[in-house]
Amino acid sequence: MFFRIILVLITCAMATPMCYAQSDTSSIGISTNLQPIRVLEKAILEGMAVNNLAEALRFELNMELEQAPDIGGVRLRAYDLNSRYSQVLIDGVPLSGTDMFGGHVDLSSIPLNRVERVEISQAGKGVANNSGSLGLTINVVTLPERSTLGTSAYVKIYEQSLGPEYNMQTNYGAKGRHVQQFGLSQHTKKGLYVTVDLLRDAFQGVWDQYEGNRHQVGYTNNRGYSWSPSTGIQGDFKLGYRRKGLSIFYKHGTSDRKSTVLGHVNRQEYINGAYQDFYSASDVRYAYLRQLNHLQLASKVWMDGKIQFNIAYQTGSTRRQTNWIRTADNRQLDDNPLQKMYGIRSWYSKGVLEKPILKNQLDWLIGYETDWSQVFTAADPFTYNTQEINRNIAHFSSFSQVRWNLKSGFSIQPGLRLAFQGVNFHVDALPSLSLGYQTAKQHVVLTAERVNRFPNQREMFTYLATEFSILTGNSRLRPEKGLLLIAHWTYQLRQAKDFQLNTQLSSGYRRLTDRIAIKPLRQTEPQREPFQYSNLHQYASWSNSISLEGRGSMWQFQASYSLLGLKGNDFADSKQYDRFLFHSEMAILGRYKLAKHFWLQLNYRYVGKQPIYSFEQTYGSLDVKRIAFSSPTFHLADLNLGTSFLGQQLDLMLGVKNLFNTKTIEFEANDGMVHAKGGLRSIHAGYGRSYRLSIGYKL
Repeated sequence: MFFRIILVLITCAMATPMCYAQSDTSSIGISTNLQPIRVLEKAILEGMAVNNLAEALRFELNMELEQAPDIGGVRLRAYDLNSRYSQVLIDGVPLSGTDMFGGHVDLSSIPLNRVERVEISQAGKGVANNSGSLGLTINVVTLPERSTLGTSAYVKIYEQSLGPEYNMQTNYGAKGRHVQQFGLSQHTKKGLYVTVDLLRDAFQGVWDQYEGNRHQVGYTNNRGYSWSPSTGIQGDFKLGYRRKGLSIFYKHGTSDRKSTVLGHVNRQEYINGAYQDFYSASDVRYAYLRQLNHLQLASKVWMDGKIQFNIAYQTGSTRRQTNWIRTADNRQLDDNPLQKMYGIRSWYSKGVLEKPILKNQLDWLIGYETDWSQVFTAADPFTYNTQEINRNIAHFSSFSQVRWNLKSGFSIQPGLRLAFQGVNFHVDALPSLSLGYQTAKQHVVLTAERVNRFPNQREMFTYLATEFSILTGNSRLRPEKGLLLIAHWTYQLRQAKDFQLNTQLSSGYRRLTDRIAIKPLRQTEPQREPFQYSNLHQYASWSNSISLEGRGSMWQFQASYSLLGLKGNDFADSKQYDRFLFHSEMAILGRYKLAKHFWLQLNYRYVGKQPIYSFEQTYGSLDVKRIAFSSPTFHLADLNLGTSFLGQQLDLMLGVKNLFNTKTIEFEANDGMVHAKGGLRSIHAGYGRSYRLSIGYKL
């Protein structure tokens, strides 16, 4: 039954906006199937003036960056699937988050100060790449493909206003964003290299209508920020060897971010039956720490074969502290310690052997992938648990695929992945099949792939009991079953010495069944309603895209349009939808070299009106009413101008971020009436038009 789906791939599959064919021979790439991947090149990333991965993805179609103005951090939502359905890799190793059982990775904590490229797979990942990523797979490649001999170093300073707010203060009354970067590398003739990179990002918070951290002698409800301040420090160390078909490296990365949420309201203290002569407020401090250790060995083996082995160990934690603050001088009046709310530690390993059976005709790939994670969650209202969780889960997968390249230009690539979860000893068989056709001017790929997601610790072991309800996990949950159908066509319109012009069409379909959601159970206690995680919902998306890319010796241009239809959301079943709800998006990238060492880059994105359903139930009634909501259209645009001096050792960049002054986007009911929004989210697209300056020096 599965392979019959191939017959309908022409009319249903997944959109791949602004994607162009890119062959990848890197030992840490993710291109193991016929589908092309999108690559954000180093020059484009520099032209965007990005410091972290979240900033690099702002203009990608069908992605939403879920920013948290209060506690900080950025999560990825792709095709309206939350971050549990996408994976972020660093040099091929999946990254764990610091909270919510490791599934939510903070994209703003991933620095890009020494990155060669960012790979984005919005199509099938192939059986060799991680289970569960029905949304996206994003791989940040930091290993230089070509090493420069000798010693090199760089220093960079980045200054940015937050909307109209900026000053050079460092603590009291500080405004703006201040980033410092430093890097050092040494490469020898024998292939040894070592790199050290540091980044400090001080986001001083967005004040808006509030008073920031100014001293407040009397009563106020305007203390604090609309976007809380945070300071992050990221460091990476890499030691490696690359020569004659052998690559080996060890990498250690650390991300340490601290955020403070200032209480907006202060009150006059009342102690022992009397009002005191000072006012106080409660501030909450968060500390997020993540560490990754990664060892990789990649080598050529007998008869043009390739072998790759990865082993990684990572830890993550979220700690929280509530402080009693005297607002007249911001003095801390208590001595509460930081309390650990979440913790995760995990081992990961992957091995792959790729071997040509018939040269240029038949290739075979076989490998394994395994991980073990232990998760701790404190019993606290902040974690939505009233019983501590300290459990571990193990996964193991083996996979194999064959690629047969026919002389007529056709390719066939079947594959199979066997995925095992250790909690209830469940094994899934996940097949994949790709068909390709390539000539000098065009490339057509059709893919069908099964992608399942195993339940996590939260869904299996949660216990949250309140006076009125009780929510429990379910260790008998089945894996969520995903299906990808993809069709992609690339055509070369023109190819000349200094000019290329390509176009692409893409169409795709995603389906998810047995989606895990919270289900009400039969009530056995008169005052408390029971709920449990269950395999309950279905989800579907259908998207189509067209893109055009041109390159010349002095310029580069990309334009894409996507139409995405959705059935189902985080809280609703696709069966509750009467049709696909469509919205459109558009993205434009333009880069031009004005003179020998001057460049100008524009990034633009348009997001059309997004419809969504919410469901409300009148108290005392069993009837559920469907309410149509929609968000207004919005625009994002950045414009940057850069140049180099002193033999391209000194770099200068001036830019404007968020030209359209876009801020928070809210969903509103189409009938103009007031309804409960339920789980509908706010889209925090930005904090206003900002201005930035970057100065870098390379030795």
